[in-house]
Amino acid sequence: MDSGATLSDGNASNWNSLVGKEDLIFRGAFYKLAPLTLTLSVWVVVQNLVILRSYFRQRQTLITRLFMGIALADILKAQGEIVLAIMSILVFSCHLNISLLFRGLLYYMLTALPGVNTSKLLTFALSLLMTLTAVDPFRRVNVELAKKLIVGLSMTVLLLHWLDTALVIAAQVKYLEHQPENNKSICGFC
Repeated sequence: MDSGATLSDGNASNWNSLVGKEDLIFRGAFYKLAPLTLTLSVWVVVQNLVILRSYFRQRQTLITRLFMGIALADILKAQGEIVLAIMSILVFSCHLNISLLFRGLLYYMLTALPGVNTSKLLTFALSLLMTLTAVDPFRRVNVELAKKLIVGLSMTVLLLHWLDTALVIAAQVKYLEHQPENNKSICGFC
């Protein structure tokens, strides 16, 4: 596609040359890695369930709650990976239409990506609190303020993911408007 052409230019021939190439991209990105993704994701779920079980009794402290939050966020990420891997296997073995893989990607964006960033945020908060405790062990950390900051930042991350997902949905609708009818077959790439 030349650099000046856009979808609104009416240059359908350039757009039609791109249609079908997403099949190869998705096949390489999701289908070929699905067995490894499934294995690792199930292992992550089991490992984090063990972490949750071991920390559940001492859940009154902020540090323990942060460890449990990281474990829950990792489980959220892993379940998104499991769903996406299973959907890619079903799509590329010609049991589902590729449009369902796009819906699986939206599900992934709504669940797994917030899980990833929440895990990063909680890990940052945990490392910050542990560093403050190690530097000055006799100084008390304002737990209520720390909880408010963590919740506020987590809600900001969630809002940004929802906005990102809304933009992806708008882009998908635009894509489907320009997709030729003959390319909407159930299994055009098998």
